[in-house]
Amino acid sequence: MAEELEHVLVLHGDVTDIDLLVSEGLDEMDAFVAVTDDEESNLVTCLMAKHLGVRKTVALLSKTAYVPISQAIGLDAAVSQKLAVSREILRFLRGRHVLSVATVYGLNAEILEIEAKPRAPIVRRPLKALKLPRGVLIGALLRNGQVEIATGDTQIQEGDRAIVFVTPDQLAEVERLFDNR
Repeated sequence: MAEELEHVLVLHGDVTDIDLLVSEGLDEMDAFVAVTDDEESNLVTCLMAKHLGVRKTVALLSKTAYVPISQAIGLDAAVSQKLAVSREILRFLRGRHVLSVATVYGLNAEILEIEAKPRAPIVRRPLKALKLPRGVLIGALLRNGQVEIATGDTQIQEGDRAIVFVTPDQLAEVERLFDNR
């Protein structure tokens, strides 16, 4: 890994050995990423890194219950293999026009990145004219590489990618709005 990643210090040793971390200059690092098989060690070493002044910390976690805990104790990001797999499954199940899916822990909603297909009901109409159902919020869109915050006057064009916050009971409606079937 050290040969593949330029400008990255890769440590191989006991990740809970604070002397090792300090001797390798952890206090001078911009970021610290803990990706061992032991998620408790990942959490602890990220906390140590934060204590030593590292600005950004990321821990690999497999227990989804640890994700909100990691944020509460000050870690900047947690990567969960189970959540990543479930997001890919959700994306696959949502259909060909859904480009990515994210869930927010503790919130009964999904965040979709969805592409507007030609002749879809949402295309070329101001959002305020659509009377979107409760539980659907179009937050932004990406058009020609530019991000635009969505307003009531926004008109989505075919090929635009929209960021949509949606509750589970409105998923089918959002997919219908963006698809041309």
